[in-house]
Amino acid sequence: MCRAPGDLPRGVSRFPVPGPARLAIELAVLGLAAYGIWAAGSRAAGETLLTFGLIHYGLSWERVRWLLRGSRG
Repeated sequence: MCRAPGDLPRGVSRFPVPGPARLAIELAVLGLAAYGIWAAGSRAAGETLLTFGLIHYGLSWERVRWLLRGSRG
């Protein structure tokens, strides 16, 4: 629905957003989800979600760089 122009998978986006804004939205949703789980009483599960999310971003560093700079490669 909301996608940076050129981001995969290809298709029409209702709300195109710049790459840095897309990355900020993704990180905010991840952080809010982890906080919600932590606040609901499962600190370990919240921290695990956050850890795996950050590992995912570390492993997909090329996409993160592309979102920040706007070019792949």
